[in-house]
Amino acid sequence: MLWDNTSQYLRRCVRNMNFTAQERISVYAHVDGWFILAGRFSPDPQRNDPRRRKFPFNEGCIGKAWNSPEACHGTLPNPDKNLSHYVKMSQRRFDLPESVARDIRMKSRQYYARALQSDKTGTRVGVIVLESLSNSCFNSQELNTLISGKEEHLASLVMSSAGVSIFLRGSNSIGGIT
Repeated sequence: MLWDNTSQYLRRCVRNMNFTAQERISVYAHVDGWFILAGRFSPDPQRNDPRRRKFPFNEGCIGKAWNSPEACHGTLPNPDKNLSHYVKMSQRRFDLPESVARDIRMKSRQYYARALQSDKTGTRVGVIVLESLSNSCFNSQELNTLISGKEEHLASLVMSSAGVSIFLRGSNSIGGIT
């Protein structure tokens, strides 16, 4: 239910952005030193299905955004043309282990990630990530404006998602769903 509510809210957030099947938006809650996938939307239903729901706090664009005062954004080379270069740049830019970079199903070329802060608690509670298989889809300034206007509601959804952490301890799943 919470996953569905968060995912539907994300769908509404990007309604006017002309999202295609090549884009995806995800929100992660920070719980006990991990990031827990709290919701996701892409016009392509296959991109909505999570392979993992639990991520290390210090890896990827999620970790970069969490540890940065500003949004993390960047582009990566085309993995279809040179997978080795894509993997190497993923390691360099986002501190991803080689095996993780190779195993990612959606090998996105453009990323925008930003920590979400709750005005109620005054603390960071999670990270929002927009990604695309295209290398020129997002405008960081427009995304900052979009997210700023929705940040408190996103933060409240993330804080609600943090309550499911009891199901995640020691596993990569929620209720048996990996």
